[in-house]
Amino acid sequence: MAPHYSHFMHVRSVKVPRLPLFQLSGRQEVLAGSENAHRVLGILIGQGVLRPDPGPCFLDLDQVDVITSSFLRDCLLEYRNHARTTVPHLYPVIANPAPKVLYEMTGYLQDHGDAIWICRLDRHGSVKDPEVIGALDPIQQQTLELVRRLGTADAPRLAAKDRSVGPTAWNNRLAALASRRLLIERRAGKTKIFSPVLEVR
Repeated sequence: MAPHYSHFMHVRSVKVPRLPLFQLSGRQEVLAGSENAHRVLGILIGQGVLRPDPGPCFLDLDQVDVITSSFLRDCLLEYRNHARTTVPHLYPVIANPAPKVLYEMTGYLQDHGDAIWICRLDRHGSVKDPEVIGALDPIQQQTLELVRRLGTADAPRLAAKDRSVGPTAWNNRLAALASRRLLIERRAGKTKIFSPVLEVR
């Protein structure tokens, strides 16, 4: 089985886009089936969520008791893929998964070599207990943890800290995590700056 990486932390309150799956699905406590997943995916995309700058968008699973693997794949993960290619400022995060949903989701992601951020989100928009669940290889895990500790990082800065890895290799590692929507990528002139999707206090 692929390795499981998780790290809990507290973050500041933020006001960000929030998509309540229970309401948008027609008050379904059980989200199942590929056909239903594609229907709800269309609703999510139809919300037209935008951000003025790169940051998280919460897929809120409050009041959802069960999610099948087909729904996870064809709706939630597909929405993340849609955001990556169509709305690059959005970094989807799964919020408020029930324990059973979290268990099933973690198993699916591990088995398929995928990973995503999850957290708890209260009605005021306060984010707590962010966690990356799923599969990361040791290099990806090390890179994500290093960026988390620094808050923001770029390839030259990481290369200066660890001279055994050159700037190009660091940039490739950072870009790979950003492609998986685990790090936010911004530009400062010609330099790419990376930070965790959920900001650490």
